[in-house]
Amino acid sequence: MINKKRKILNLTNHKSTPKQKAAGVIELKPYDDTLIRDCLIFEKIPTRKEMLRRIDFILEVVVKYNVNYAMIGGASYFMPLLEHSLMRMSILPVYAFSERKSIEKQENDGSVRKVTVFNHLGFYSPFHKGPLPEEKKIA
Repeated sequence: MINKKRKILNLTNHKSTPKQKAAGVIELKPYDDTLIRDCLIFEKIPTRKEMLRRIDFILEVVVKYNVNYAMIGGASYFMPLLEHSLMRMSILPVYAFSERKSIEKQENDGSVRKVTVFNHLGFYSPFHKGPLPEEKKIA
């Protein structure tokens, strides 16, 4: 059997987990990763024009990777524009679905350190009926 992996481009501010990579997530090349991160981080309230300018930069990067899926995440007010722009390019936007477990530890100085562990469980797209199915093995 041949396991034809789907390619899901990581368009988030986070590196993908081993489970996400096993599910087909691919990372951007370093230069592209820096550009995408700059486009996803807003330090002040953006205008619609600014958001569309950033979308254009993102799409210029995405087209180089020849993918049908993109894992997205970031500012909630930016995601609908990104979703629809990817859909116009026939790229299905997906969100990682993770179980989150928080661990709190009291430090020697009395402060509390909180660590969140993310366990990848799958992908969800608002444009797909239900969770994105597991990839199929082709004989």
